[in-house]
Amino acid sequence: MGIGLDELRRDDGDKRLASFLEFVTLIYHATDPLYGFGMLSYRLEAIDVEVPPPISDKKLAENRINHPTWLMLFPPEMVEAYGREWLKSLPAARIDSLDDGGLLVITTMEVTDADAVYEAMQNIEQAFDEIQ
Repeated sequence: MGIGLDELRRDDGDKRLASFLEFVTLIYHATDPLYGFGMLSYRLEAIDVEVPPPISDKKLAENRINHPTWLMLFPPEMVEAYGREWLKSLPAARIDSLDDGGLLVITTMEVTDADAVYEAMQNIEQAFDEIQ
């Protein structure tokens, strides 16, 4: 599933993004995933940045991720593995507690600005590097 850059640049782009995030949360609750993520690779490719794979079977078995992404859905097991307070202290634009104890982490709400996305991702990546 996805939301396009053209949709986000419309006058009601903020509303569309909010609806998309609500939908992502509904899917999370309906599917009980090991982890969920959203990527903005099309924007990062515009400034020639390669996006590494965010997960692997090995890391998921340890309730960990390889690399953070623009949007991350941490189920309760991962929240426990990383620590709720540590995750909530990430330099992210938005961190929402989910009904099951999980967390939705969004690095930046400036999704139409590739430079802002890249900068936000660097800050989050640095935080993860410090604990890996």
